[in-house]
Parts: sequence; structure tokens; C-alpha cells
Amino acid sequence: MRAKEIRRRNATAWLAVLLTLMATICCPQAHAQDFASDARAFHVFKGSGGPEDAGGQTPVVGARFQARQLIGLSATTSQLGELTRTMPQLLTSDPGYPLGAPIVELTDLDGFAHFIGLADGVYQVSELPQRIGNDYEQISNPFLVVVRSDVTFEPQIHAKSLTSPVVKTVDKTDINVDESLNYQVEATVVEVDASGKLYQLYIIDQLDDNLRNPRNFRVTAGNLARDIVLDGATDYTVAVDGQRLDLELTEHGLEQVAAIRPGHPETKLKFSFDVDVAHTVVDGVVVNNCAIYRPDGLVSRPLNAPVAAKNKPVFKLVAVYAKQQQIMPTSCPLVGKDGVPVTGFGSNTASVTVHNPAPEEKPWYIPVILLPIFGLGSSGHGSSGGSSTVQGEKPATADQNQATKNPLKRLDQSLAMTGASIIGLVIVALLLALGGLFFLGAKRRKDEEEA
Repeated sequence: MRAKEIRRRNATAWLAVLLTLMATICCPQAHAQDFASDARAFHVFKGSGGPEDAGGQTPVVGARFQARQLIGLSATTSQLGELTRTMPQLLTSDPGYPLGAPIVELTDLDGFAHFIGLADGVYQVSELPQRIGNDYEQISNPFLVVVRSDVTFEPQIHAKSLTSPVVKTVDKTDINVDESLNYQVEATVVEVDASGKLYQLYIIDQLDDNLRNPRNFRVTAGNLARDIVLDGATDYTVAVDGQRLDLELTEHGLEQVAAIRPGHPETKLKFSFDVDVAHTVVDGVVVNNCAIYRPDGLVSRPLNAPVAAKNKPVFKLVAVYAKQQQIMPTSCPLVGKDGVPVTGFGSNTASVTVHNPAPEEKPWYIPVILLPIFGLGSSGHGSSGGSSTVQGEKPATADQNQATKNPLKRLDQSLAMTGASIIGLVIVALLLALGGLFFLGAKRRKDEEEA
């Protein structure tokens, strides 16, 4: 009897052990199956490198992503592209829809930030800055995600970190010499740091040698919510050194731009100016011009280095690259005064064709009063003193004969017909004076001979 009781207890113990093992093995699977069946989640991946090689990127650990539901907005995944194109404000802090409470997740060792247990709807996802100070940080562009409980998969999004574009435009593509052009450089303002500050905004423009007299500088900043005009007295400086323009925002100007940047990735800085085209440009010459943009973290501020020979400060450009990658201009190379390439985001090239037609050759005119002297007159007194008529021409009219008899009237008519210049009048006066002197000399000699 006792042996039977012992066997029963052993069997119960083994059964308990078996049930424990089954629970240990099966419970995680049951949890995983339950998670897989609830697709109200999405996962964001961030890797170092460009967006074109997302599959081979190195995971970035610790990046902070924030998701907020756009309450009241309904859309499918296929509609998101058109939505962001027609309603870019959906990616800003003023989307036009109420925003849900922020949900913040960090990327793990695999580079993923996991957003789980969400309500159905459209979510705005953005990366939060973590840098402090004038350092480069590759911030991902904001995007939209649709969360639906009736789908059988969880979206995985590769966040795209794009460079800050800079675009240069000109108001005319064809121009005549001595006319003016208006150039505009438009640069995307980078995300502020974790304390809400910007530390440097430079635009460098090496003007083409055929451009002259840069002037009328104007700097503005704006986005979908607000536009501001910066003051040249307090917000920025423009240094003109030969053909080179250097725009630099002051600390006060940086504060003005930083105040409108948070939550608005579409914020732009615009720099415009007028410039003349040199009159020496040959017809058909194409003037090419581009600009370089240097926001936070790309290069250090220009250093004033004393020169012993002239004892004057000069700009020495020192390149300080980001830790993650080196940014070099691709379409707008520029070399500093010390020979070091200026790094930054290069703009496109704004091209203008200049027209300088050759001046029309004006025919030479001889005043009519001089024609008899050169034997070119069509009528007048010949050497014999009689009148002569060129063969094939009509005899002179009474008015023409009167003009011939009156030199002053003939001169007046000649000037009206030929448009003689002041120089022509001076030459005629000199010839008349010489003729008068010759006449007086001849008369004096004749009087002496008669005496």
C-alpha cells in the first residue's frame, strides 16, 4: 500500500515537471503568435550611410524617433505619397489635424525603433535631435505611416537621411551686356540641436569673372507657417572680396532662424543680390555661377590669421569633417585663399547666355562744302570758271544754285544731311581759316608787286 502511494506521488511530481517544461517552452510561442496576429505596430530602421544602400547600412544605436497620431486623418499606404505632395504641412508641427500624445522610442542594437500597441490611424514620425553644439548630425526626414489592425504584417521603414540641398537660380537666362541679373540662393535650414540652437549658416558665392558690382543684398527665411526678413544691420554680414561673396548670419540672425525651424523641416534660407554683366563680354559667352552652403557641423568658422608682411587679417579656411561622413561639394568646387578646398553642399550651376552684338559700322561722310576741294562736287565752278554738269544728271535747280552761291547756307544743309559731328565742324573751321590766310597772303604779294 505504501509502495503504491510512493509511486503515485512520483508520478505526480514527474507530471508537474513535465507541465512546467511545457509551459516554459510554449508560453513564449503563444506570446509571439499573439503579437504577430496584432499588426498595430511598425518598426523604423536607421543606418549610417546614404538611403540608396539601406540594405548594407551599419545600424545606428540610440537614435530617438517620435510618433504622433494625426487624429481624424484617414488614408491608405498607397495614398501617403500623394498626401505629402499636396499637403506638405502634414510633416510639420502644424499639420492641420490634432496631434496625439508623442510616443518616443530608441533604436536598438539592430538599428530598429519599435512602435507597438498603437491605435489604428495615420502617424507622423520624426527623428529628435540629440547633438549639443556646432556638430554635424544626420537627421532623418519626417514621414507618415498607416497603422491598421486588419493587416497581417508590420511595416518596417528605413528612415532616409538626406543632405541639406542648396539651389541657385537667376531671373534671366539670356541677357545683353551692361544689363543686371538677380541671383537667388535657397538653402534648407538644418535641424536645430537639442537645446534649440543653430551655430553657423554660411553661403559662399565665387562670382564669374564676367560679373560686376554685386549689390542689393537681401536675406530672408521662411516655411509654411512663417516668413521673416533678416536685417543687414544686426542679423547678417556680406563680405565682398573681389569676385567672392561671403554671407554669414550673426548670432542674432541665427536666433531668428532657429526660432522658426523646430517642427518645420521645409524651412529655407534665401540670399538674393543684383549684379551687372561686364561690357567686355563677347557675344555668346555663357556665364556659369554656383554657390556653397555650410550649415552646422560641416566646417569650422573662418579663422583670422595675422600676416606678418602686411599685418592684416586673412581668412584661413580649416575643414572640420563630421564623424560619420565627409561632405564634399559635387557640382560647385571652391578653393579657399590658402588653397584648401571649401567643403559644404554645392548648388547647381545657374547659367546665363550673354549677347553682345558687334556695333554697326557707320559710313564716313564728307561735308558737302569740302567736295569741291577734293574734286568730288556734283556741281560748282570748274577751273575755267564756267558751270559744269555731270553727265546723266539734271541741271542744278535755282535753290541748289543759291545754296552753291551761299557757303554758310550750303554748310548748314550739309550738316543736316550728313549729321556731321563737332569734330567735323572744327576741321571745316580750320580749313576755312587756312584758306583765308592763303588768300590774304596772295593779296599782299600782289599788292607788293604792283607797288
